[in-house]
Amino acid sequence: MDWILAMKVIAPPQPLPLITARTSREVRLARRALDIELLGLIAASIVILFGIGLVYAAKVGRLEEAAAPAAVLSLDTLTSPSQLEPLLTMVDSPVERQTVALALYRRATTAPALDHVGALAEVTMPAATVRGDRRLEQLRARLDRRPEAREVPVLSRADVVSLKPRLAVRSVASSTAGSRWPSPHSSAPSGSRTCFAAGADGRTIRSCCRPSCCCAVSA
Repeated sequence: MDWILAMKVIAPPQPLPLITARTSREVRLARRALDIELLGLIAASIVILFGIGLVYAAKVGRLEEAAAPAAVLSLDTLTSPSQLEPLLTMVDSPVERQTVALALYRRATTAPALDHVGALAEVTMPAATVRGDRRLEQLRARLDRRPEAREVPVLSRADVVSLKPRLAVRSVASSTAGSRWPSPHSSAPSGSRTCFAAGADGRTIRSCCRPSCCCAVSA
């Protein structure tokens, strides 16, 4: 009987590759690249969130402006130049803003009374005063454009236009009081005569015939 001898060769397990200095350096570079990418993503997210915040703040600001319009300041109710300073946003320097506010206040509280806001464009300061104060940079620049001028306007035409929505020459109360008509039994002003005419509805209209008189009342 023949015997067959069979042998099975078992290969030894392959040893794990050794981590060389080159492999370790590549791992560190890969980690560094991942860290940089992560930091970039974080920075981009912060920028995007900041932009969203700015847009939201701008929209809220517009809504607040639409909901609460700026109050109108009446020039005939001024008690201090400081009331005008918040409106003079076109003047950069605080000192110059106070100077301009004082000049406007003196004109607004001095006779003859202003009849329209546009008259503020005629408020001026002596050129010598402007030239002698180096803090009045914007007024000095205005004077440099017209060095021969003796008076310097404290506001430009564009400045007055921007102020018109925020200013009025008189308050509602004073306007109402000034436009109140006399009663039917009141006497006409001295030096005038009273005229009578029939109105379209048959009622008698009494008016003052002096040209400067503006009263007309129904009897």
